[in-house]
Amino acid sequence: MKRIFILILAMACMLSYMLIAACFDKKSVKMEQDQLRQWERPYELDWAGRFEDTHPSLVDFENPDDWVLEANGGSAKFERSREQFIWGKYSGKIVYSGTPDGADFIISPPQPIKIPEAFTAINIWVWNWHFQWAKDRNEPRAVLGVLLETVTGEAYEIPFPRELDWPEWYLLHVGLSGKQREAFSRGGIFKGLRLSNCKRSDELSVYFDNLSFYREEFPPLHFEVEPKPGIDLPEGQRLGVHTGSERLPFPTREETMLPVNLEEKFTTEFLQENNAFVFRYKGPDGTLEYRYRPQSGDFSDITTLWENGAVNKFYPMNEGGVRIAVDNNVEGLIDRYGAYITKEVKAVAPEKIELIESGVRGDNAFSRWKIYGKEQSAEVEYVFRLWQKSLIIDVYSSGGQIGEVSFGAAKGIQNPRLVHVPYWTGEDIGANKERPAVLVMGTADKPLFMTVFADHYRTGASRFYFQNKVEKEAAVCSGGTSYIPKTNGERNDCYERIFLTVSPRFEEILPTVDNPPSVWRDIASEYLVFNRGASMDREKDYEHWKLTARYGIRKLIVMDHEVGWRDGAESFTFRTIPAPGKGGNKGQKKYADRVRKLGMRYGIYNNYTDLIPVNEHWSEDLVVRLPDGSWETAWFRCYAPKSQKTVSMEPKITSEIQKKFNLNAGCLDVHTAITPWMRVDYDERVPGAGTLLSQFYDFGQLMLHQQQVWNGPTFSEGGNHYYYNGLITGSNGDDRGYNISDNPWLVDFDLLKLHPLGCDVGFVHDRQMVNDDSWDRFFAGTIAYGHLGKFLDYRDDMKPISLRSYYMLQQLQSSYAKALVKEILYADKNGNLMDISTAVATDVYRRSQLRIKYDNGLIIWVNGHNEDHWETPDAILPPNGYYAKDTKGKLIVFSALINGSRADYVHAPAYDYMDGRGKWLETPWGASDGKLIILKNKGEHSIEVIPFNTQQFAIVLDNPPVNVSALDIAGKKIGATTGSFRNGMYYPAIVAGAVSYVLELNK
Repeated sequence: MKRIFILILAMACMLSYMLIAACFDKKSVKMEQDQLRQWERPYELDWAGRFEDTHPSLVDFENPDDWVLEANGGSAKFERSREQFIWGKYSGKIVYSGTPDGADFIISPPQPIKIPEAFTAINIWVWNWHFQWAKDRNEPRAVLGVLLETVTGEAYEIPFPRELDWPEWYLLHVGLSGKQREAFSRGGIFKGLRLSNCKRSDELSVYFDNLSFYREEFPPLHFEVEPKPGIDLPEGQRLGVHTGSERLPFPTREETMLPVNLEEKFTTEFLQENNAFVFRYKGPDGTLEYRYRPQSGDFSDITTLWENGAVNKFYPMNEGGVRIAVDNNVEGLIDRYGAYITKEVKAVAPEKIELIESGVRGDNAFSRWKIYGKEQSAEVEYVFRLWQKSLIIDVYSSGGQIGEVSFGAAKGIQNPRLVHVPYWTGEDIGANKERPAVLVMGTADKPLFMTVFADHYRTGASRFYFQNKVEKEAAVCSGGTSYIPKTNGERNDCYERIFLTVSPRFEEILPTVDNPPSVWRDIASEYLVFNRGASMDREKDYEHWKLTARYGIRKLIVMDHEVGWRDGAESFTFRTIPAPGKGGNKGQKKYADRVRKLGMRYGIYNNYTDLIPVNEHWSEDLVVRLPDGSWETAWFRCYAPKSQKTVSMEPKITSEIQKKFNLNAGCLDVHTAITPWMRVDYDERVPGAGTLLSQFYDFGQLMLHQQQVWNGPTFSEGGNHYYYNGLITGSNGDDRGYNISDNPWLVDFDLLKLHPLGCDVGFVHDRQMVNDDSWDRFFAGTIAYGHLGKFLDYRDDMKPISLRSYYMLQQLQSSYAKALVKEILYADKNGNLMDISTAVATDVYRRSQLRIKYDNGLIIWVNGHNEDHWETPDAILPPNGYYAKDTKGKLIVFSALINGSRADYVHAPAYDYMDGRGKWLETPWGASDGKLIILKNKGEHSIEVIPFNTQQFAIVLDNPPVNVSALDIAGKKIGATTGSFRNGMYYPAIVAGAVSYVLELNK
């Protein structure tokens, strides 16, 4: 009977949603989120035909009225409820208020309930109403735990690893530790639930359903075979699912991340001198020598000598090398977001090292070693070669005994200091703030630069780690790689390629991003980007963009954020049908068509890093496993899905979406916000388990398909995006571990390495911008780093900052975003320009005053200094000012001082824009006391002008216009107007209610 009831209920739910969708199309229904989600089972479960839970429940909460509630502080009541349900007809509901000290509440059944069999995991469905992204962002979160007793009477409380930080239904899961599994190997007794850390004084409700105790099973998993990487990896290295006969288009070359060498006329040689192998570079810029003498068995055997007037000999990787694994204990090794948090030392330097052999293979030197720990041993091989100014070190060791490969510390160096490079990232969100760094040494007039980094296109590691430290004559500028056990306790074999580069030129030590350029780079250059949350009223959303287009703003890529899929807090990924309140398929198709007809590009949100348990594609076998077998959580409401599965699921899902809605842009959230090791799957059943390489190639292939299927530019969240530039069209111009706004604007890595591959967007997060000064910095930083503009949206009426964000950037970025950088110079306090090497060596780069030349003739001056003005040949730039011009005078853009006051000005093929910021501003093309936009798309004999917040404006003309028409907000003619013509300028009379004026000119 229960199943019949559920089927009837499901049919009723679907019918109700069809009615909601129909009413929505007629704009007759407006529902609050809580109303929409109440009294209904999650409709996605009905779509999937999921009418029974995955595991039998011990407690279904269908009749919990006689349960006992014990309060320790605060107040609460517990009862059966029909308000929210997911399985069956009812749920258990607790309504509580906490205390500042943190009340807790124990909910117990009338009698303890026996758990008859051994179990290794616990599930419970919980409905919560905590909006972490909005009103509840900084509010404390409660914690739920299960109270148990063993058959021998030993008491346990097992907390779920996630705090209650989500809204609506979510499946809480916890896997038992080894000690707990042993304790409950004969079953146990359920005593109750404890809700603790209840610190909020407002009244809150939480609902429970289906508490399950079960033994996790691990059946074999099946995966589709995907194309192999663009390079061959060593025989025996695990490639995950990428073992097919076809090739991915990345990496593009055997040398992968090898830095550029700017000197074209140079030679390299490899020779043996006594017991040492010598790698020598000779060029007009000097002589560089790496000497390897196999003695200690680690990277202390490497010395570096740079000779060019001054001699600098040092140990670049002192005490680096392999670290032997201490043990395979994985409990608590990785936190819920994938951050590497060691509870104890997991890898140490070998206690004993013996040389097996060393010798020469072609142009390479090699050495083989036997290393010993307390209880284990392994063989390790190092291979060395010289490419340009880089010593390439390959590391191999089979048997899974290697826990880390350390890059050591530079020792014996003069005047060491570290420089962090914007967008060369490595931060784990919320955990590891360190990152790669450039080591600067020597004097200001004869500096030397060094980097050490692993090749993420080849590594066999689980993750990279970074360390930054400077001492008197030593420094750590990098870190190393970690090998973490899989769920079976075994580590993968060790495969590494390390690039050690020393040069007197800063540009020559930066890694190359070996991805192909985005096919949408040139087209994307013309558009500003905006990722906007949809409202419950799609008609209102359309009117918003219609108003935007009315102000001439059409070169926009508009992307709905995740709320485009959902009405409340249901799932927003792995979906092909929008929520009923959004109009379903019909409403989304209509909305997409209308936005595109405005001349904008439109894309819909998706991602394959977050999966909600109510989603129709949900499966426990789809969840990433951490080394201890626990599920990896992701964004609240979500778990992390296996990338080896999603790489084959994504083409089917996105292709179905595209077939329905015919989009011409895409939004792939999250993927570039995390490092290539933050979703590594340690599930031993998975090909490539425990390797970041598997996640990297899965994500990269997925991004390439996204650019293909959406038929337009595709953007991701950013913050750790350098790994993927080109594979995705662009990402938000944020940097997870570098304060890009306040720290020096060191633009060379971005402009030289990332810019040629795609179009990143904006500058820092626009939530940090609160006034004109900060907005000016936002625009100046966007221009300095060569990014696309981010359209600064508005609510209801058009805002001045929205107009400025579009008109100051659109024509300028159309020039620089598709060009390549030819020269970058930095200015000192006297205005003297110098290259990056000199600027870094002397700390001049910290002034953030830049002159950038592009290969199409565009020159840009940007003053990123927060206090000083900068007098350039064309203008005086205030803090965060800029000036740009092309060689033909067709494009001039500046935010500079005119008569001592800041003014904004654009003269471009598509429009002219001017804003005296409250003062009368005269230009060669017009004048205004507010903002004035002169559009040039009306043809040869007419122009349209849009004055904004003006009392008076004028247009430069040879003769008075034949006719002037005033147009209203809908673009309809209000009537004709008059004006005055004097000194070559025509002053139209202001018409109440007019948004723009069309001037018909003499033919």
